[in-house]
Amino acid sequence: MARRVFLYGVYPLLLIATLLYLRFPAEPFRLFCERQLAAVFPGWSTARIDTIDFQPPASIVAGGVGLSGTFDGETSSLYLDRLTLTATGWPPHRALLVTAELYGGRFRAELALPLPRIGAGELVARFSLAEVDLGRLSTALLAGRREIVGHLGLSGSYQAAGEQPPGGRGSGRLQLGAGKFSLLEPVLSLTAVSYSRVEAAVVFAGGDLQLAGGVLRGGEIDADFRGTVRLATPLSASALSLDGELTPDETLLRAAAGSPPRSGAGGQSFGGLQLPEERLQQHSSRALPFQVGGTLSRPTFRLGRG
Repeated sequence: MARRVFLYGVYPLLLIATLLYLRFPAEPFRLFCERQLAAVFPGWSTARIDTIDFQPPASIVAGGVGLSGTFDGETSSLYLDRLTLTATGWPPHRALLVTAELYGGRFRAELALPLPRIGAGELVARFSLAEVDLGRLSTALLAGRREIVGHLGLSGSYQAAGEQPPGGRGSGRLQLGAGKFSLLEPVLSLTAVSYSRVEAAVVFAGGDLQLAGGVLRGGEIDADFRGTVRLATPLSASALSLDGELTPDETLLRAAAGSPPRSGAGGQSFGGLQLPEERLQQHSSRALPFQVGGTLSRPTFRLGRG
């Protein structure tokens, strides 16, 4: 009896899945999804989905999902090689697994969806982003305006009211693997900064990405930082407001002056920054305050505070 009930229950599901697979209206559905993508991201001039299909038993697979636009005369884009949405759990409309392949890396998110009545309940997500090639990503978003090498990782969670998904709050941890980035202007005689790792705790709320406890560890410079990134469309226009302390290698610090350090008024001047004499007697005294402003595409850097 149990076997008969099982067969009667499973067979219709298999039949429905087969019919959906054979008769799935791929092209009309692709065009519909393109329009929805453009509506969700109105700031971008072009939204595209190259292919879309149904994959039994409960997945939608899209290939070549992209956004592009021209902002202040400069082109910016974002592209996913593959995007898969899979209904999971029971009932199937309450849980969704989202996976994507982009710029050599992987994205994964497990979503608990609001109740069937629109606007009821909360959207809860746990996500991870791993091994994204920063060089390829920066070429797309920043149009290759400067060299960035390394790999990006981000993991955390996100929660929002069902009627306002973009207005939620998320938290997680940002990590960059070994790499380097070029500087628009030299800093302490450096034109590029190499690093073994970069990490920071991140909180997303109200359109801002807040960074805390940030560390950069490199061969010539170590740095601690914190601050805010005000997200914008395109991402390259996001405003930076960061500050912290950088600790250059002793040789780099001495070379930055371009000549032997000049003494005066109880301290020494390196690259225009006055350092108290007593602070130069200890390793920790080499920590120099700094500020970063501007945007992701055109950041500004200055030593000192205020």
